[in-house]
Amino acid sequence: MRHVTLDVNPCCRAALCAAAAVHRTALQFGTKLILLLLLILLSSGLLHAAPADTAFDAANRAFGSGKYTEAISGYENLLKQNGYSASVLFNLGNAYYRHGQVGLAILNYERALRLDPRDPDIHANLKYARTQSGLPQPSERWWRVLLKSLNPSQWAWAASFAFSLLCLLWVVRLVRPEWLQRVGVSTPLLTPIWRLILFLNVAVLFLIVACGAMSVQDRHEAIVIVKQASLLVSPFDKSEVMTTLPEGDSVNAEKKYGDYVLVRYEKGKSAWVNQSQIATVEPDLLKATP
Repeated sequence: MRHVTLDVNPCCRAALCAAAAVHRTALQFGTKLILLLLLILLSSGLLHAAPADTAFDAANRAFGSGKYTEAISGYENLLKQNGYSASVLFNLGNAYYRHGQVGLAILNYERALRLDPRDPDIHANLKYARTQSGLPQPSERWWRVLLKSLNPSQWAWAASFAFSLLCLLWVVRLVRPEWLQRVGVSTPLLTPIWRLILFLNVAVLFLIVACGAMSVQDRHEAIVIVKQASLLVSPFDKSEVMTTLPEGDSVNAEKKYGDYVLVRYEKGKSAWVNQSQIATVEPDLLKATP
């Protein structure tokens, strides 16, 4: 085989060399520019993260030194600046408990559980705070315990995964039925394996619907944050006191009238309480209520 050599005009050759040099320079410059941008983004992320970490550490040091008022202020500022976090709410609850404000401690433990319902430390401290305050431990049915094992977002992910898996299996059954047969899954829909798959998907979808309904109900839960809350017959200053509730006890806030909130307690009984004496587990719920 003969090798053919092409003669290139010297001017063209110089132009090609110049173009190649420009191309190499552009590649080098582009690579450096990308690395520089990545470095800037990384450093900016670290700079944004550093103040939050520093503030969290400062609040923890104040807590460790017994400066609970300073720790409370630090944790609350973190929540205002960065939004709600289970770890910050948990530490805030600990600080309130050490400061002698059991109601606010229980309130923040409950808020932390909304974000991380399976955290054993939050459960343990909440139970301890209730026990030390003489409050009864809430007894819930097994299905409510199951639903509370995940937060609504996690149940939504579980339902999405189950539905996606069902769709994937359905597509495989239509397009590549031999793949299912290789792993021992029959293609007819009335076989036990397909019935089990359909049942599991329906069960997960039912759980997410039930979890959503329960979340709507639980979002009205409120905690008594004063030493003793007075339950009134009507929403007026000089109204008759029906009974009182201790600090840390829980009620359900139903509606608001002026500075008073109609709450439900003890198996469906209702009464009015001053808004300043309770706080909803879902923040700012009463502020949004007309």
